[in-house]
Amino acid sequence: MLHIVFNSVGLNSCESFVRPMDAVLFIGDAAKCAKSMACSRTYLIESDSKERENSIPPGVSCVGYDEFVELVVEHASSVTWS
Repeated sequence: MLHIVFNSVGLNSCESFVRPMDAVLFIGDAAKCAKSMACSRTYLIESDSKERENSIPPGVSCVGYDEFVELVVEHASSVTWS
């Protein structure tokens, strides 16, 4: 499962649903609250982080929009949290 988090409200909503084999992607305003999650992979859209002048938290990988598309294709299902 790919969890796509758009903001802090979405993060609060999704945290209890993330499983160890899932992936989480922080996008848009969620760049401000990005953190390592209890899952196999955590990502942050690099341009969103730069726009908001955030540092990259430990355990979080930066990706571009091409990699975002690859993540969506790679996962059988996804859920958006906003």
